[in-house]
Amino acid sequence: MRLTFSFIPTITWLSLIAIPTMASPASADNGDSCEAKWSANSAQFVNQENPDYSGLLAYWQQQASECKGTGAYEARLAVIYLYLDQPREARSALEQARKRRSRYASLIELVAFMSESFALVAQSPIDEVKMEEFGKRVYAYASRNPERADVLAYAGGIQTTLGHHDRAIALLEKALALSKAGQPISLAGLYRNATISYAALQRYSEAYDAGGAALSENKGVMADAEFMYAVINTQAELGQLDAAKTSAEVLVAKTPAVRTDPEFAALVAYLKDKFKAAAK
Repeated sequence: MRLTFSFIPTITWLSLIAIPTMASPASADNGDSCEAKWSANSAQFVNQENPDYSGLLAYWQQQASECKGTGAYEARLAVIYLYLDQPREARSALEQARKRRSRYASLIELVAFMSESFALVAQSPIDEVKMEEFGKRVYAYASRNPERADVLAYAGGIQTTLGHHDRAIALLEKALALSKAGQPISLAGLYRNATISYAALQRYSEAYDAGGAALSENKGVMADAEFMYAVINTQAELGQLDAAKTSAEVLVAKTPAVRTDPEFAALVAYLKDKFKAAAK
């Protein structure tokens, strides 16, 4: 079944909160030690089924005496506020980050894109024209930063959200290769987006592998309808009908609202047809 996902961007999974620390030149500020703290400690708060953003905020604010004013500190703070749905505080932190003559300018730019994406998705109804324009700017940003895994992973997630799956896979695969070469990024979001795009392209074997990897990284994706639709469809297409049925049941248990989603209803009907065909 070729899925055509509704235009409901799930920004939470585009990159997740663990934006990586990229290598930077030596500096007299405290940025390096603060970034090291972020890399070492942020994952324990967010790489779980129910991310603890409040706990991460409390931890990060404790680093203010050492890290405030580096630009990186303020950028990370803005991201945390975004995930806590506190846009005013996120904007304030981002404004403070932009005031710094920081060698973390590229990180600050990425966080600015994240902030914009959250604002676009918060609109009701979502302006698809603005989202497409935003996607083009993010893609251009990735084209200017072809060796940065974090940028490519984020841009790939945006392309997945917009339904540009060929473009998404090219970005996500490059990001994964850079990650394996030593650039740490949040893999749960990357694999989540790759699962959706592979399934949409009917590359089911690759979708299956990516889906398993996403679940290994963060079981919270089981509550993500778009991801699970891709998983269910992939399992059905690969003949794993019982697994697909179980996945549908898990999704309903975790996200009951899908019961009224026409897309879920169509997927369930398709799965029933597959069972009937297999029984003949």
